[in-house]
Amino acid sequence: MPSTKDSKPTRPRPEKRKGAAARGSQASDTVEALLPQVTAHLRARNEATGGMELAEQLPLIVWLTDGDGSCSYLNGRWTEFTGRAKRDGLDHGWLEAIHPEDRERLAETMVAANTRREPRRVEYRLRRSDGVFRWMLDTVTARFDGDGAFLGHIGSAV
Repeated sequence: MPSTKDSKPTRPRPEKRKGAAARGSQASDTVEALLPQVTAHLRARNEATGGMELAEQLPLIVWLTDGDGSCSYLNGRWTEFTGRAKRDGLDHGWLEAIHPEDRERLAETMVAANTRREPRRVEYRLRRSDGVFRWMLDTVTARFDGDGAFLGHIGSAV
């Protein structure tokens, strides 16, 4: 690359590049041209999933509710643990996997958390994929947007 003591190195102009260097440079130019589009696509995808890609990697059950208290998201650990499809747990379907003796108390706790928009910790039994109930500790906290509007809750169960 041409350079002088007082100037920064520069890439040769495309018309002066030859062979593999020219092809590599063209590929680099293409990547540079596409980078804003790819970045915008990834941002949109992250926004569309609510940034929950990380939640899919966590070694615990993660869930979200909407402002009305309906479950709107369950990560893959829900399916692994319960053996139920995510769609079966949405809205209020998750209650079907809760032990019958814990169901009413848990539903009341979640309604209270939603009404008061405050954090909660609750223990309950969740049916595992083999039909055995296991005790879970669920930690729940309210979610708010940048303007302070209530969005629902996020919780994790271990």
